[in-house]
This record gives sequence, C-alpha cells and structure tokens, in this order.
Amino acid sequence: LEHGARITDDVLVSGPGLEIAGQLGIKALNDLKYELIEKHDLFIVGSSDPQPAKVHDFVIVEAKRRQKRVIGVLDNWENFEKRWPLDLPDEIWTTDNYAFEIGKEVFKDRSISLVENPYIKDVRKKLEKDRNPDGSVLFLGSPNKRRDSQAFQSNNDCLCEILDFLMAIYKGKRIVLRNHPSQKIIFCSEHKRDYGRERQLHISNNAFLFQDLAKTSLVIGFPSYALFVAKELDFEVLALGKFTVSGAPQFTQLDLPDGL
Repeated sequence: LEHGARITDDVLVSGPGLEIAGQLGIKALNDLKYELIEKHDLFIVGSSDPQPAKVHDFVIVEAKRRQKRVIGVLDNWENFEKRWPLDLPDEIWTTDNYAFEIGKEVFKDRSISLVENPYIKDVRKKLEKDRNPDGSVLFLGSPNKRRDSQAFQSNNDCLCEILDFLMAIYKGKRIVLRNHPSQKIIFCSEHKRDYGRERQLHISNNAFLFQDLAKTSLVIGFPSYALFVAKELDFEVLALGKFTVSGAPQFTQLDLPDGL
C-alpha cells in the first residue's frame, strides 16, 4: 500500500490470519469469490509451503487469466521454487535482504524488489512506547506441520523437555511461552503439577508479539520468522538449531542436551 496501490476493504485470509485480522480490526474474507477477481485490477498475495495449493495460488491463476497484475510477497527463506505451485506472480516483493538475495537467484525472469517491512516498522514503533523489561526469558513456540495425534503428542513432549531444560539453566527467571498461533499445547499432568509448583513458567495470552517482546530482553526459539523479527529489533536471540537454507538468516545457537 505504501507503493501507491489503491486501498480497498477487501482482504482475503485463512487459518490463523483470520483471528489476527480480527484483532487488528480488519474485516477479512475467508472465501474466494470470483467477483472479487472481476472487481480489482491489482492483487497482492502471500506465499506458503507447497501442497496443497492455497487460496492465493488460485487468485494468481484467475487474475492472470484476466490479464490483471499480481504482486507476490515473500516473507520466508525456504522452498522459494515451490512457494507458488500453480503460477508465478508478475512481480515479487521481499521484505529483508536475505529473501531478496535468494529471490534474485531463484526468480531470474521476474522483477524482484526489496521493500520496507511494515510489520517490523510497526512493532519497533510500539516497543519505543511500551518497552519495560522485567528480566523474563521469552520462548517462541513453533508450529507442528504434521496434524496427526502422534505427531502432536511427540511435539508436546519435546516442548515439555525443552522448557524443563530452560527452567534449569535460567533458574529463578520467569520463562514465558508464546506459542505459534496455529498450534495449541496441552501439557501432560506431571508438567502441569511441576510448573504450577515452581511458578516459573507462564503461558502468554497476549494477542500480539510486541506485547511479549516489551517485557523481555532475551528471546529463545527454533529458527522462525518471529525469531528473525526479534533479531531485527536488536533483542538478544538464541536459536535451538539453525536454518539449513543457504543465505537465510542465522542465529546464535543454544545447544540442547543429547536426546532432545
């Protein structure tokens, strides 16, 4: 929108994006109607992991079929070749130098631009007003891409072990868990009892990331976009693991014990 696109009230999102849009006061649609394609001349779409094809993939196909322009936004660093499985946007925007450099190598026949990241700009502005660190450690959860119950339980057990480890090495500090919006965690009974007794672990119910960042100086998590945001905002960041994609942002690592 800061590049001259006409502002409209039509925003199409799905998944966790619907709740986030509501929190921002945006009236969002979650169902693609073809009259939307007829109504507009320019479309700005996101991207996602490949398969199955997502709503924005069909927007690209239908818009280009009508000779309408599509701009795609890349806000990650992995699987660029498969981000739009049905057709490519006419132009690609990236919001950080890492994605820009990777994109230039992958999409040689597309116009690629590096644009300011409005989300990081907004969070930085809010933190300037609300920052009040209390010595806590913020742990950023990550989504479990597999949806079956066995994978969920495995992910949950692993998270419990990691939190045990963090509480041990940061004894006396409050550990705040901010989970990924697409994943709900149900703790096993022994962890509920232990965490309740120690009063060291807190589950964040804050709607926005900046609300949790405002209270901490140290952020820990698996490599993710949220962790990247914290790094860009000059927080001390420790990652459990690293990106394997060449050119992606890397973080200082916190090594887990063997077996985790």
